[in-house]
Amino acid sequence: MDDLDRLIGEMSPYDRRTVARRAGKRLAAIGLRALRQFARKTQADMKLSTLRDYVESLGGTLRIEAEIGGQTVDISAVARPVRAA
Repeated sequence: MDDLDRLIGEMSPYDRRTVARRAGKRLAAIGLRALRQFARKTQADMKLSTLRDYVESLGGTLRIEAEIGGQTVDISAVARPVRAA
C-alpha cells in the first residue's frame, strides 16, 4: 500500500466522493484539451459560466472586476447562472 492509498483509506466516504468528482472533472478537462490540440482548435470563446464551473471544480471562486473611472466594480454576477424563482 502506497501513501496515496493510505491517505484515501483514511478519508471519510463524503471526502472520497468529493475527490473522485473533482478528479473526474479534471480528467475530462484534460481529455477535452487533448482533443482540441489534436483538432488544432482553441477555446478562445469560452463562456463565463464554463470558466466559473472550471474554477469551482478546482475549489476556487471566480471573481470578475472592471475598472471604470478609477473605481473597481465587482461584476462577478455576469458569470453566475440565472435561477428561476
